[in-house]
Amino acid sequence: MDVVDAKLIPLYEAIKKLTTDSKLRKKLHDDYNYRARKINLTLTNSKTESYQVDAKQFYDWVKLKFPDLKVNIPEEYRVTQYQAIGSAQWALNTYAPAPKFSTLDEAKQIIQDQADEIRDLKNMLKDTNEEHKQALAKVKIKADKWDHWNKEKGHRVK
Repeated sequence: MDVVDAKLIPLYEAIKKLTTDSKLRKKLHDDYNYRARKINLTLTNSKTESYQVDAKQFYDWVKLKFPDLKVNIPEEYRVTQYQAIGSAQWALNTYAPAPKFSTLDEAKQIIQDQADEIRDLKNMLKDTNEEHKQALAKVKIKADKWDHWNKEKGHRVK
C-alpha cells in the first residue's frame, strides 16, 4: 500500500467514492469548492468543465470535516506517512507522560508539593537510620555484657 502524492482526480469521482446520498454529495461539492477558494486548496477547472482536485488534499479535508466518511476513503489515501524516533521506554510503553498543567501557578504548586514530599521522605529516612544506629548500639552493649559474663563464668565464647 503506497501513500499517493499529488494526483489530480475529478471532484465528482472523489465524492462518488464516499457516498451515494445525493444531498451529502452536493454538500461535499459545495463545501470543498468554498474551502478551496478560501484556503488555497488545489481545485482546477479543466476543459470538460469538471473540477480536478488533489486527491490527497481532498481526502485529508474529508477526514477533518466529515469524519463519518473516513471508512469510505480509498485505502491508499487513508494512510498517512509519519517518521518517528522512539526509545526502549517508548517501545515498551513504560514512559510516564509529562503532566498537563492548566496554569503556571498550578504547576508551581505541584512542584512545591513534590519538593515537600521529597523533603519529608528524606527526614523519615534520616530518622530511620538514627533508630537503626541506636538499636545497633544497644545490641553491642548487650553483646559486650554477655561476653564479659561468659568470661567471668569461664565459658568459652564462640
